Amino acid sequence: MRAVASGLIDRMADRNPFDLVADFTHLYPLEVLCALMGVPEEDIGRFSGWTVDLGLLARFPLTPHLARIDAAILGLRTYFRELVELRRRQPDEDFVSTLIAAQTETGPLTEDELHGALLNLLFAGHDTTRYQFGWVVQLLLEHGEWERVCTEPDLVPGAVEEAMRLEPALHIMLRKAVDAVEYHGLTLPAGTLLAVNIYATNRDPAMFPDPHRFDVTRANAHRHLGFGHGGHLCLGHALARAEMAEALALFVRWLPDLRQAGDPDYPEGLSSMSGAERIPLTNRPQR
Repeated sequence: MRAVASGLIDRMADRNPFDLVADFTHLYPLEVLCALMGVPEEDIGRFSGWTVDLGLLARFPLTPHLARIDAAILGLRTYFRELVELRRRQPDEDFVSTLIAAQTETGPLTEDELHGALLNLLFAGHDTTRYQFGWVVQLLLEHGEWERVCTEPDLVPGAVEEAMRLEPALHIMLRKAVDAVEYHGLTLPAGTLLAVNIYATNRDPAMFPDPHRFDVTRANAHRHLGFGHGGHLCLGHALARAEMAEALALFVRWLPDLRQAGDPDYPEGLSSMSGAERIPLTNRPQR
């Protein structure tokens, strides 16, 4: 993570101002995931656009985007079919090789399920972190906390958690009541489909006092529901948390004069996700 982040920050230093999304958040989680999965670095350019196109699943209305979504799914499935075949011939110390070995020993996954699992892993670990780290940096700048975190780097993990609490990139989660449930006089019959409002849960004053305030020292910020909870806890939560904390630690060390260089661009029609597609920043000190 540090090696990938360091390389991207070095490249950003040559572009001032720069776009946090295009120059960092789009590339960083994708390169980290690909390194862990065993995707050759030279292949990343083949599908970096497909993972973003899968994010169109969060748009409303969906119909105008279906062709791009279908093309992305087909392209990624084709790529992972090729990669699985390569790793069967040339196994390595990576996630894809490990998954293939597990499939060979226990046989729980069909070929179609194997390719689909890899597609979901890449998509789930890219677009969400791509949006969320943008919120981390934006909130620190907007609330005047950047300089504080630069001088107190121990606040980095808490800043990441508090940003996720206040501005979760994924702000709606879908659930289904398996059994009939009664909550505060409201009966939910078995089979009821629910859209859980993460904005509301993360700003519950019973859990988070003064819930609309951005507080990088909030002791229980990690209890937000941005990664779900219980049996539905995101499998990649530890990876996403580590990615953002490692990146932010380098940002506050090497970019102490970071500030906004224009207004962020937010895409229209996002339904279950939120985040900017362009965040202009500069690291030049103000005169």
